[in-house]
Amino acid sequence: MQREKECRNTEWENLLRILPERMRKSFIKSRLDYRKLQEIRLRINGPVYVFYDGKEYLLAEDGGLGRHLSYCLYVTTNDIRECMEYISNHSRYAYEEELRQGF
Repeated sequence: MQREKECRNTEWENLLRILPERMRKSFIKSRLDYRKLQEIRLRINGPVYVFYDGKEYLLAEDGGLGRHLSYCLYVTTNDIRECMEYISNHSRYAYEEELRQGF
């Protein structure tokens, strides 16, 4: 049971690690049961969509989940850039080459 909990915590930490810092802070504030988290959708100039426990929500800066556009955190170009930097370990060009090669 302890090992399973450690694996789940590691998965959650890995997810948080690739999110832009301001979104990471919002998710930490949210105190969500990440096992119910199904999808996070990021689009430039769009809201942060969170698919959680079978429902679609918008993420707020305070970590709350809602359904109103005025309530939510919006994704910026810098957020996407930061996310890609984290995903590629700060080597975007090497990562692009790996993708071209099918890795």
